[in-house]
Amino acid sequence: NEYHTMLEEKKNRERELASEIDRYVLEKFKDYRKTFMKYAISFLGDNNKVDLQLVGETDESLLRFILNGSERESEDSLSESQRIFVDMAYRFSILEFFHKDSYYISETPDSTLDYFFESNAVNTFSYFIDSGNTLFLSANARNSRLIDLLLESYKNECVIINLINISNVAQNELEDITNLKLYKFLEN
Repeated sequence: NEYHTMLEEKKNRERELASEIDRYVLEKFKDYRKTFMKYAISFLGDNNKVDLQLVGETDESLLRFILNGSERESEDSLSESQRIFVDMAYRFSILEFFHKDSYYISETPDSTLDYFFESNAVNTFSYFIDSGNTLFLSANARNSRLIDLLLESYKNECVIINLINISNVAQNELEDITNLKLYKFLEN
């Protein structure tokens, strides 16, 4: 009987500790969610309703992404641009939430980005940069409003490594490349 009482006390203490951990995880998730929402809304726009929820039991907790009242269960339920930037919202918010002065390396998603979302993409990148982080982007030789807007916003703070001058392919196509806005920016 004494051992049974001790066992019950230990089980109760275990449940209390599990409940305390659940509350702590939920509070931390709420803080993380705020950071995620900043990035997700910066790309998707204020006119969209975005939510991120923690669901499931503690051992099997998952995130649920909801856009305009509809749970997006897979990446296939988003456009290609939305997939890229929701993924970046997750990554940027994790980096910002868990690290200070972090960096992110990415290809510029300008070839898949809808024209109407380019300024939103700049907002997303700007939130990351303005939070004290460093962004490394590779840009293909093309006219891109995304690149132009980023360069305009951070012209005094960015470092550009111009690979055009050492590329054999670029040298063969130099006449076409010199007409690109990016090339003209690099020459100034």
